[in-house]
Amino acid sequence: MQAFRRPPPARRLAVGAALALGAAVLLPAAGAPAAMTVVAAPELEPAVLIRPVATITHVSFPAGGGVFVVRLTALPRGGLCSFSAGRGVTHYDASFACGGRLFAHAGRVLPNRAPVTRRWTVRASVNAGAVTRRFAWVISVADRALAPPSAPAGPPGSAPPPTCAPLGGNGPSTSANWAGYVLALPGGCATSAGATWQVPTLDCPPPGSAPVGDADWVGVDGTTSATFLFQTGVASQCINGVQVSHTWFEDIQSDPPAPEVSLFPVSAGDTVTASVAQVSPGQWRSTITDTSTGESASQVLGYGGPGASAEWIEEDPSQMNAAGSVSLVPLADFGTVSFTGLSLNGSPPVLSAADAVSIARSGTVLASPGPPSADGFSVTYG
Repeated sequence: MQAFRRPPPARRLAVGAALALGAAVLLPAAGAPAAMTVVAAPELEPAVLIRPVATITHVSFPAGGGVFVVRLTALPRGGLCSFSAGRGVTHYDASFACGGRLFAHAGRVLPNRAPVTRRWTVRASVNAGAVTRRFAWVISVADRALAPPSAPAGPPGSAPPPTCAPLGGNGPSTSANWAGYVLALPGGCATSAGATWQVPTLDCPPPGSAPVGDADWVGVDGTTSATFLFQTGVASQCINGVQVSHTWFEDIQSDPPAPEVSLFPVSAGDTVTASVAQVSPGQWRSTITDTSTGESASQVLGYGGPGASAEWIEEDPSQMNAAGSVSLVPLADFGTVSFTGLSLNGSPPVLSAADAVSIARSGTVLASPGPPSADGFSVTYG
């Protein structure tokens, strides 16, 4: 059994945080200020029982907009974190159960095409019982933005040329935190990947137990490069015996890195469809839709990875303690997750047992994929 050539990027989760993804600081998007300015939020209500702290990574943006992250720390147990913003900010309004040391949520500021600077208010609140603490920031976007290039019409990706036949795996293989299928390709041959699955129902331990987690996603370049990965999916965690799940995307590249960004909440049993696709050289789109509710998120980001592999993965996330050390979260019992409607460059991929990978640690298999079919495959816990 052969392991991956590099360990997959760790999911960063602050101990006690509600969600396993999106808790890391996101660097500014292209054209945003290079230096990160952390601004302490004003407190709008006096502290009574809880004393959370809130910071925002950026409050000033160029005309093309960009991404910011709000971080909440020193949170009460069993709290509720809420976020909202004006219509000039996308993928931001949300409420999540939260508690512990750190929780983070990201928003994208839209480009400003007006001849004057635009300003928007971003709000966050933390509620614990009858006590609510509120925070607010005013963010500005410079004037006279140029219209961004439009993405080509039609389905994402395109059929690969004949030279893009899969290279063939060396498996079945094992990983400390991945289970699913990994398809290695010649460089430049992975231009899109997609799949549909149901958000798993986790077997959550009773309240007071240590957190357990799970993530499912599609992406490219996860095993062929130490510095590139483009992916989107769902992360789930059990908090005080209750499952909390949300969608996310990630754009990792050597300069600048962009860790996971949370999008919108989903529920166990919801059907989601996710894809990543190149829309032009150096520009990729991630799209994820909860077809059970109709909620969807899509963004085009700069990405310069080699396009040399595609992945459909069930993952054991990681957590970060107060000292900054990263370790794997105990993997939640997710039952069986079936990835269907698999696509690679707009067509069904041809998978084989040699492309399969299982989660195994200390000789114990924690999750493994079943054989591939014409439509997809399943991953089973245990």
